[in-house]
Amino acid sequence: MEKNSDSQVPPEFCANNCGFYGNPIYKNMCSKCFKEKENEAAKMSEAMELPTPQENIMTLKESIQEIQAKSLELQHEIKETPVPQEAPVKVELAPSSPPKKVQTNKGRCFICKGRIQLVKQTTNKCRCEKVFCDTHKFPDQHSCEFDFILRDRKELEKKNPKINDQPKGGRTFNRII
Repeated sequence: MEKNSDSQVPPEFCANNCGFYGNPIYKNMCSKCFKEKENEAAKMSEAMELPTPQENIMTLKESIQEIQAKSLELQHEIKETPVPQEAPVKVELAPSSPPKKVQTNKGRCFICKGRIQLVKQTTNKCRCEKVFCDTHKFPDQHSCEFDFILRDRKELEKKNPKINDQPKGGRTFNRII
């Protein structure tokens, strides 16, 4: 069995002489050189579409003049409007509470500084945003500052809303009473 050597075309080098083989699909260039040529052509077409610097300068001058005219109008309005004088308001600051301790190392218990595994860091995180070990994870064991009662009341209000205090029954409802 003989192979026809006439049907195969020998590979040609890239037209840009970069050392790679070219492809007739890419105009006898390698894929890299072809992409570079395409990018250059795209940049050139964008440069042709940009307005000339003279047009930009004219539009900038016009916009500057409009802004200056508006600012002068606003300055005249500011001068004409009187500013009401009010007595200074005394602001009393509430006595500041001592700053709360912030947990810097989430890998250690906030109370005993014992080491906590990564899985336990998420499961033993309290509502007060601190991480505790298994012995201190319950709110009564670490004197938690989070108000669980208020949270529960709000949750109940959301789940069980009051529809009406007095039922609507019309006349027939009044006859029963």
